[in-house]
Amino acid sequence: MLGTLLHGRYRIIRVLGSGGFGQTYVAEDIQHPEGLRCVVKQFKPSRQDEHFLQIARRLFSSEVETLRKLGSHSQIPSLLDDFEENQEFYLVQEYIEGQLLSDELSAIGRLDEADVVAMLRDVLHVLKFVHQNQVIHRDIKPSNLIRRQQDGKYVLIDFGAVKEIQTQITTVPGQTNLTVGIGTQGYGPSEQLMGKPRYSSDLYALGMTAIHALTGLQPAQLPTHPKTGEVVWLDAVEVSPKLAAILTRMTRYHFSQRYQSAEQVLEAVDSPTEIVLDQPTEVPPDEPTDLWTETLTDTTQVPKTQIDRLGVKTFEDASVTLSGKQDRSKVSRWPVSVGVASIVVTAFVLGIRQLGWLQPLELSVFDRMVQVSPDLGPDPRLLVVGITEADIQAQKQFPLPDGVIAQALKTLKSLQPRAIGLDLLRNLPIEPGNQSLLNELKASNVIAITNLGDSVTPPRSATSASWVQ
Repeated sequence: MLGTLLHGRYRIIRVLGSGGFGQTYVAEDIQHPEGLRCVVKQFKPSRQDEHFLQIARRLFSSEVETLRKLGSHSQIPSLLDDFEENQEFYLVQEYIEGQLLSDELSAIGRLDEADVVAMLRDVLHVLKFVHQNQVIHRDIKPSNLIRRQQDGKYVLIDFGAVKEIQTQITTVPGQTNLTVGIGTQGYGPSEQLMGKPRYSSDLYALGMTAIHALTGLQPAQLPTHPKTGEVVWLDAVEVSPKLAAILTRMTRYHFSQRYQSAEQVLEAVDSPTEIVLDQPTEVPPDEPTDLWTETLTDTTQVPKTQIDRLGVKTFEDASVTLSGKQDRSKVSRWPVSVGVASIVVTAFVLGIRQLGWLQPLELSVFDRMVQVSPDLGPDPRLLVVGITEADIQAQKQFPLPDGVIAQALKTLKSLQPRAIGLDLLRNLPIEPGNQSLLNELKASNVIAITNLGDSVTPPRSATSASWVQ
């Protein structure tokens, strides 16, 4: 590919990177008077039929407009050109002369606090612009920040939108692009890796990048708190209380406890006062919550003398007549009132639960319970097999062909497992090997979530309770 002339003007000089979706090159624009250097990103659709290519072109054009709009910022590479050649798609972006933050950290180990604060200010101003355009970067990390040679400013590169183009034009439209979590493990928060990023997801990633720069340790090298799931890093470096509080809030495990905008973080960074940090919400696994304990043993009662001054009757006063005799009708009505109130409240709660209004709370409580539960370690009875980036590069195709999946099932069957669960996210055959895959799915011990051809439902006896113990 080196020396190849693309689009009649971009001559490939060297390779910057490669993956299962295509390659990234440094190229020279021979039509520019000064032979301008640029970055060319190539995307290879997995299929070449015209219907698929038409959808790919539409998706590509839509994402290109977003990148073109973002490129108007001085610290985001400009989109210079986009084109299609030989049924492959290309982006041409500005080449930034400078050093990647990841390379700088590899060379010197870590940055001092003043440099980290300067980096935060730089990138936060960029994120403010990005978020105002309703875009989430989704992959902030040291290798996506370049300290520009001419002015020392940080430039934000490799937007997640580019990765979304990769996903959309190399897979079946309408499926994977809705479920793939774009990001890098350790820098991307949990909600983003599940495919549900928010603006605060970028703030989390920037916070983790700053922690990496301060400590010289990558996220995978830092422990996490057993109850909150948050990174424990303060014992690895000396840092001012103000910056420690800001970074801790940026990297809260749950997005609701983080800063919600780049402007909020900038205000905190530029604030002359110290930052007071709230403790993260946590529920101890072995003890009842304070709220539950206080409900059972409430000692905050108004003294009777104060009640008398307010002219309020207590329950005992209300159940006695002026003649000093007990009013039995009022006492007998009390249990009835309590019963009616209980029925009304129960019906109300069941009603809103049926409408789904309690679902966010239930999911939040369940998520917290999972976080605080002790790690029982891997179950020796289970084997999880996944598709990695190395698999995609080895096959040079994504999605993987049906024949590859069929061979994997065949290999697993040779181990004689009781059951094989297959989560197959596609609705069109990916040749070669479609018939082989359909044959493998007919096995009685294969339980698949599939919409490939005619779905195969295992016999009921094959999914007996004795399989899951």
